[in-house]
Amino acid sequence: MKFISFKLSIVLFSCIIICSACDNSDDEDSTPSNNITATVRGVVSGILRNGEPIEVPFELLSKNVHSIDNFLSRKQIHIHAENDPQSFTNIRLIFDLDGNQILAPTLEHFDLSLMSPLSPSSIFSLGATADFYERDALVLISDENNAPYKLTYLEHNMDVGTGQSVTVNTPLGAFVHELGNYCHMFRTLDESKEIYFSLQPNGYNEELDLDYHSFVGIRDVASGEFSETSALYGSLKLARKVYKNAQGMILLDGNFTDLSTTTLLSRDEASIKNIDYDPNDGKLSYDFVIEMIRQDFTVDGNRINTTHHPLKITGTVDCKIYNVVR
Repeated sequence: MKFISFKLSIVLFSCIIICSACDNSDDEDSTPSNNITATVRGVVSGILRNGEPIEVPFELLSKNVHSIDNFLSRKQIHIHAENDPQSFTNIRLIFDLDGNQILAPTLEHFDLSLMSPLSPSSIFSLGATADFYERDALVLISDENNAPYKLTYLEHNMDVGTGQSVTVNTPLGAFVHELGNYCHMFRTLDESKEIYFSLQPNGYNEELDLDYHSFVGIRDVASGEFSETSALYGSLKLARKVYKNAQGMILLDGNFTDLSTTTLLSRDEASIKNIDYDPNDGKLSYDFVIEMIRQDFTVDGNRINTTHHPLKITGTVDCKIYNVVR
């Protein structure tokens, strides 16, 4: 599994301002790149897929040098903080700068990946990418058409070359090693069944002009039994459909009826409070609140919420802004 660390180039203007050193150190000889540049602390509140409420704290640190850069007609600070490759966050704050005053702060981007122990035998795994824009989205299967199938998200399992699998929840698809090949996989809402489709298209419908992936088999999760036939799911096909210049996954029934639909997605909400900036020592801090909607079968790479329930993330960012002179 690969996670991308973002590096922002330092933008030169009359005074380059860099977000750095939040370790409360007074050592003037220390360089920003060798110290903690930002700390992001917070709490994830929501509901697990099994219906249990959760409240998980986190603390992530940044050691990269972040610059204040132009973003459209405004300024921005982008912070990437992590504990390990599986626990990280990216936060982009945009604002107006009036002299030494930071005005109208707004979150333009937020994502959080978190692996955190819940008990000696369980780990909370979260993937959350907020989308602060209302937009049209392609829905893989409509609620009405999904009534008999009771399907839920697809999962994405990836062999990382170690003989094990790593699971990353996505709204797009899953690749599960089954019958000597990788397949797309659905789960049922009660997570009792896994339904597999071929990874590569193996059929074509001329009327729809669509390549499709055929049903491969169904597995009972409790018993592990696998069957290559299913009266309910065996005639389903998985296909890719172009929607607004992007390809999204859709389901077709045995008569090649398109079971997908489109919807207008509400935006996730974000607020910034208690912003505090002291130009004398360069310290900057702010509190944030992210409220994410429940994500269903939307084929929308702009937002991910792997809890499948409304999600609230509250937190605080602490950093320090340096004026670099040459």
